[in-house]
Amino acid sequence: ISEINGPDSGGDYTVVAQDILALASDERAQAPVFSQGRLAADITATDTTLILSPAGIGNAEYPASGWVTVGSEIMRFTRVNDTLAIARGVLGTQAATHSVNDTAQLGFRPFNQRADIVISDLLVNYAKIPTAWIPTAEWAAEMERWGSTLLLNAMICQPTSVVELLSEISQLGLTLWWDEEAQLIRLRMN
Repeated sequence: ISEINGPDSGGDYTVVAQDILALASDERAQAPVFSQGRLAADITATDTTLILSPAGIGNAEYPASGWVTVGSEIMRFTRVNDTLAIARGVLGTQAATHSVNDTAQLGFRPFNQRADIVISDLLVNYAKIPTAWIPTAEWAAEMERWGSTLLLNAMICQPTSVVELLSEISQLGLTLWWDEEAQLIRLRMN
């Protein structure tokens, strides 16, 4: 239930309901999530480490390894506490100097992953849809039969709406819908 109105002059109430996929439309459902970490100091184009601030943000928000964007530069990293060991200027970007307090934004990087796995990741980890509503074995069987070569490679550098990302994936020939009778999210190749 997303809205209840009433009573009107006749004593009637109006109830507006949405299916579970509406969670992917929520403005908080973004991949990657907004990162709060910032550079604790300036870095040059040749530095191979950076320190995050505020203290403790590394353990709170950043995985042990992954991708981070500072300015327009993408970096691959491994992390220990608030210190990131970084590979500079990856995925076609250029190593550059960056200033204290620049945002260190985590990236979302599916690499050679089948579409069903990426969709499940987006729905569960970013839209917060319970796994009980995602029949992963059914999805995998559908992809094995019709879409086994449909592998996704992307780098999402800034928080982007999950529904927008799902729409882009759907353009590859997938349909995703809520089956209210079975209480499951269905996926089919077109």
